[in-house]
Amino acid sequence: MTPWNNASPSPGRLSPWQSPVVTTLPDEASFGCISTIVRQVGHVYALAISSADGLLYTGSETQNIRVWKQPSFNESGCLRSGSGSVKAIVTFGNIIFSAHSDHKIRIWRRGQRIGTLPTVKDKLQSSVYPSNFIRVRRHHKALWIKHIDVISSLAVNEEQDVLYSGSWDKTVKVWRMSDWKCAESIHAHNDAVNCLTVGPGGLLFTGSADCTVKVWRRLKVKHILMQSLDLKHSAVNGVAVSADGGILYAGSADGIVNYWEKEKSSNSMQHAGFLGGHRLPVLCVATVSNLVLSGSADKTIRVWRRDAGTLHTSLIVLQGHGGPVKSIAATVDDFNGFACVYSGSLDRSVKVWRIQCDNAAGCCKRIQCCRPAGSNKSWAPRNLS
Repeated sequence: MTPWNNASPSPGRLSPWQSPVVTTLPDEASFGCISTIVRQVGHVYALAISSADGLLYTGSETQNIRVWKQPSFNESGCLRSGSGSVKAIVTFGNIIFSAHSDHKIRIWRRGQRIGTLPTVKDKLQSSVYPSNFIRVRRHHKALWIKHIDVISSLAVNEEQDVLYSGSWDKTVKVWRMSDWKCAESIHAHNDAVNCLTVGPGGLLFTGSADCTVKVWRRLKVKHILMQSLDLKHSAVNGVAVSADGGILYAGSADGIVNYWEKEKSSNSMQHAGFLGGHRLPVLCVATVSNLVLSGSADKTIRVWRRDAGTLHTSLIVLQGHGGPVKSIAATVDDFNGFACVYSGSLDRSVKVWRIQCDNAAGCCKRIQCCRPAGSNKSWAPRNLS
């Protein structure tokens, strides 16, 4: 069963998700939960919305990616990976990338898997040359083109057509989407890379358990470190950038969302404040329009509105999940001024929230799940062996 045909789903092929509970909000309501999808087994680790077809993709510990139609929230298909729980999902046009706990990245198009990174061919060719092996532990070596630990996050640099993958092995791999080769391996942090995102202008932001956020710029074929932002004694679990690229947000284990403003004179990031309120670690951060959203281990989602400059106003606290909120994605309906927020939780559920937002600050149609998702352009890469 795929979401790209009109055939009715076969009952025997449906996943063990309960039918979604859909609620119609009163016209005067400014926010609320409009749908809840509960799974009988499996924590929800990742989700993303495709701007190309409007489908919702959810990943969990069951190895497969479930596909949901909008706005009915009916299950519409399944992408079967066969190995490794799904840790991150990102979309780019009509392509879906998924990261798995088996240290691999899978590439999908229209319901079909078209490749796995790194490719078998590249691994075989690289293994011929001893110089392609790097020391990863005492008396252990591995090819530099592959991750040796869980891949925690994905992001796409649309301007340069590269895919980034961050891993608990402390590295960020850079994949060329023209030929699917690993172009660079960045030893980004001294501890696990938990999150990454790409901002306007192609800047790469990475957050780590080493309590830092780092800013990178790609020059020709290599990335150089532009700035390192220290959060003292708190691991970074989520990063996001405002639509104009002027504000960087980082959610950390102390329950705080710190933010930095880009200085026009130097283009460096200067600490401008923090957003507090969570009682437990912040696990994910996202931005949409003039809203900032953070999901936490305290089972809540907090929403702030960015006003003039770096001034932020606390709007609402979304409650309803029975477990930590692990991932957030959001998009804006330009016609009615509402944001649609999707949250995935370790309570085995996905919730859909409707929030009124002020579009005066400008809408950002880029969908984020602690990282940017894809563009609206159709893109068809070659198949992989």
